[in-house]
Amino acid sequence: MQPVVPRLRSVDLNLLPVLRQLLADRHITRAAEALALSQPAVSKALTRLRAIFGDPLLVRDGRRMILTPRAAQLQPQVEEQCRELERLWVEERFVAATSRREFRIACTDYEALAVLPELAPILRQEAPHISLSFSEMPIASQFDNWSEVDLLIAADEATDSFATADVIKVPLLHEDFVTVVGPDHPLATGAGSAGQHVRQLAFSPGASPMALLANMQLKQPANPLATLPTFTVLPILALLTGTAAFVPRMIATRFAGYLPLTIVEGVGPHSQVTISMAWHRRWQEDSGHRWLRELIIARCGDPG
Repeated sequence: MQPVVPRLRSVDLNLLPVLRQLLADRHITRAAEALALSQPAVSKALTRLRAIFGDPLLVRDGRRMILTPRAAQLQPQVEEQCRELERLWVEERFVAATSRREFRIACTDYEALAVLPELAPILRQEAPHISLSFSEMPIASQFDNWSEVDLLIAADEATDSFATADVIKVPLLHEDFVTVVGPDHPLATGAGSAGQHVRQLAFSPGASPMALLANMQLKQPANPLATLPTFTVLPILALLTGTAAFVPRMIATRFAGYLPLTIVEGVGPHSQVTISMAWHRRWQEDSGHRWLRELIIARCGDPG
């Protein structure tokens, strides 16, 4: 019998599980029962397999059937290929404790400060090999490769610029603004009052791409002493310059835990911003991505 060497596209892959079962059971009736097929259907499949391989595969030896040398050679290969094909239909289970995945988050310094301190204890204890790679917010008009970014976290106005039918966005937290001053500032010593005019350091997105935190509709203090393109440096500069800084409440609270800062309400204009998280729908059903999203929402999002 001369074997037929078919192209893959011409092979009936339904024959593969039949071959696997026949090689394992070496019995047409038992193979048919295991496959929930009729005995004639399995016999017909065996005839086709014999033609394809140019080998009888199963031969009778008394009352039993035994494998030919060619069938014995095929058996481990067929078993391996069937297992590989079965794995195609099953997503590899994400296990945070053993995963070595790197998640890429585009944001500004504000979002990194909001997110990382909350996630770090979980990553250390439950996901010791997972890492987060933070990068600057891209410019929406120049951004066309969601394979390079897992998540965008930014002010609503910034994430809106990426909004398409393929982008999913959820609000993460709402932020308001306060003023911070050093220990010698009149507002800290009681020599000044919140109602008086105070020149402040403030955030201004400027023209840099990173500032697209940016396009947030943020009310600025009147006549600021200086504006800077990042939030996190403002409390330190308030101490170094003896002036006040107009910053998000989260930044004020975090820095006041480590630096001699006083938080003052009502000095700057009333400003609020919503921070949102966005991702491409290609990541929606990815179990690892879902784990990170749920973790960020649970640890960093507003209650409820």
